Amino acid sequence: MSPLKPILGDLELAQVQRIETEGDQLLVQHRVPALEGDFLQGLGRRGSRIALTGVLSGAESREGLKKLREKFKAAAPVSFVSDIASATKVDQVLIEEMEVRDLAGKPERFEYTFVLREHTPPPAEQKEPPPPVPVPPEPPDQGILVVEVEVEGDPGFDFSRVTVTVEGTQEDGTSFVRTLTQRQGNVWTEEGMPPGSFTVTATTADQEAGA
Repeated sequence: MSPLKPILGDLELAQVQRIETEGDQLLVQHRVPALEGDFLQGLGRRGSRIALTGVLSGAESREGLKKLREKFKAAAPVSFVSDIASATKVDQVLIEEMEVRDLAGKPERFEYTFVLREHTPPPAEQKEPPPPVPVPPEPPDQGILVVEVEVEGDPGFDFSRVTVTVEGTQEDGTSFVRTLTQRQGNVWTEEGMPPGSFTVTATTADQEAGA
């Protein structure tokens, strides 16, 4: 089986004279506290570096150089196929460096040098679903308590002397005691009353009035 001709993208490099490849392993040295000696942690390998030198000649050499420059300026990964790249499992490369020399005394003949770097695609973006938003508990049903106090036989009674107290058991079984403070005339109003069973009493310092 004949060796593969180097192909960069869709351009066949017919007169390649030299291909060199370099590859390094990533090793991190860690010191061990209170012990002699270190240990090495392997982090895989770097992207391979391929140096490639060749010649373009003939009537189509300028067009070939134009295509090579376009690939270099695009700074985008291109496919690369050759026998040495296949051995190192290199598929996509970036053109890291490009150098072209016009050979004097040899019309339509150009020498080029490329440095290719193996393209390593970034890891796929990982999207984590946002944490669920806690739903606050629904506030318990609340109502408005209105208490009207009347004193028979005393239309001029001073209701500022009256203390109105609510006492009982809420719907969840807990006890409830509250003294009402919002008064207008002989009417006391209390907002935010929880559901339950309550008894209302109205008293003064020297007498007791029914509600």
